[in-house]
Parts: sequence; structure tokens; C-alpha cells
Amino acid sequence: MDGDLGAIRVRDLPWVAVDLEMTGLDPAFDRICEVGLVWGRDGQAEGEFTTLVDPGVPMGQRAHEVHGLSADDLADAPRFVHVVDDVLPHLRGGLCLAHRVDVDRRFLTDAVQRAGRRMPELVWFDTLTIARHLFVLSRHRLGDVCEALGLPGGGAHRALDDARATWEVWSAMVDLLDPDGVLTVDGMESAIDALAPGSPWRQQQWAALEQALHDRRSVHLHYLSRGDDGRLRVTEREVDVYKLAYPRIEGFCHLRGAPRIFRLERMRQVVPGHGAYEVPDYRARI
Repeated sequence: MDGDLGAIRVRDLPWVAVDLEMTGLDPAFDRICEVGLVWGRDGQAEGEFTTLVDPGVPMGQRAHEVHGLSADDLADAPRFVHVVDDVLPHLRGGLCLAHRVDVDRRFLTDAVQRAGRRMPELVWFDTLTIARHLFVLSRHRLGDVCEALGLPGGGAHRALDDARATWEVWSAMVDLLDPDGVLTVDGMESAIDALAPGSPWRQQQWAALEQALHDRRSVHLHYLSRGDDGRLRVTEREVDVYKLAYPRIEGFCHLRGAPRIFRLERMRQVVPGHGAYEVPDYRARI
């Protein structure tokens, strides 16, 4: 990572969401056939760019089934070397966002180098990895994450539409992870790492829950849940812990006035409380 960016607040840097469509997923043979970029700052998109690209190699059948582009669609498109100077200015001095970074970064870096340019040093954030740490979903495709956040898009599999969706997903994630706007780039990376299953921070949270059950003292959970509008947000809930079955807990939710099941993955903070309780005779669901 560029050391000059680590200490800068995430919201103070330019962001650019990148999405690429390719002829396939083998970087030794396949090439980019469409580029989509959306850029701006602090959740406010300021511009976008898209272009088809003549890949110079045959279109893979599977790739065609995903994005629908054919050799005929790309017949009059420019080669990447002729659009590289439209792309590179938006990749300097900020954060690059992609859903499944390893693929987009590899193909983009290779294309820039083949065009005789040097890829800038960038800080990349992977909205797929973050989504896996933030959301308990059966799948974490871009469309699935958009749906969980109550956002449109994410299922088009065209570069600009998916870049727009990635931009919106990242903006929503920043609001969840950094509501006060204080996290630096280093701090954001640490926060994302801390949310990973099995991380030391998750282990500390689980230990706090075990202690609460042992002491029969309530806990205050800062918990990711879906609001009435369908969007995910963090709410504070006081909970009397009845049972633990990793990664789930069952307990009485004071906010809802009823027993509820909670998941460790959705907990942002676990704060010991002072409310004493007894575990009632109840039918456990976990």
C-alpha cells in the first residue's frame, strides 16, 4: 500500500469504482472487452467513463453468456492501448474499489503494462471481501449485496452498471463502518480485518458474551439489522444472554420485548451491561 495514503481519512480521498468485462478468466489468454469507471468523493459520484474494448482474442462462450458481448459488438471498438490514457488519470492518488478485486486488478494491471504504461500504486478495497465480513448471506454476489443493502442494480454484468453498483455498495459500507467519518485508510483496513470470522476481535466479542452469560449480566449489542425500509443499519440492543451456540446467541431482546437469535457476524460492538437477570425455563431454538 502507498504509505502516503495510510494516514489519510477515507472520506478525504477520491474513490473510483472499477468494473471490467473480459473474454474469460484466464489472464494468460483472455483480455478486457469493456471498462466501467465511476469516481467521486465521500459517497458523491462526480463522473463516469465506459468503453467497449477490442480484446484481440476470441470471446469465450461462458463470458458471452455472462455479459452478452459478442465479436460483432466489439468489431469497431478501440484497442485498450487507445483508451488507457482515459482510464489512468482516475486511478491516481485515491482508493480503487472492485467486487472481487483480484480479478479486476490482475487484468487491469496486465492491460496497462501491455499498453506501455506504468500502473499507479493504488489502495484497493474489495467489496466482496467486506461483504463476506459484514453480511450473513447465502451468496455475496454484487446483486445479492445490493439487495441486502436495499440498493438497485448489481445484476447487469455490464461494466458501467456494475461499477455504479460497486460505488453504491462501497458508499453504504463506509457509512456502516465509519459513521463518524474518522477512519483513515489504515484504520479502515484494520476494521475490515477485525470483522473477519475467527479474528482476535471476534474472539474477544465471543469471550464477552460468555462472561455475560456466566455473570447473568446483560450486554449492549451494536447490531447490524434490517430496518422497515429494507436497508441494513446498526442499532443498539440490550440483550440478556440465554444460550450460546457459536456463532449464534439466543437471548431476550429488550428492544423487541421478546427472545431473539443473534449472530456474531452482525455484531459491531459487544459492551458489558449492568442489568441482572435469570435465565427462564424456555425452549431453546439454537
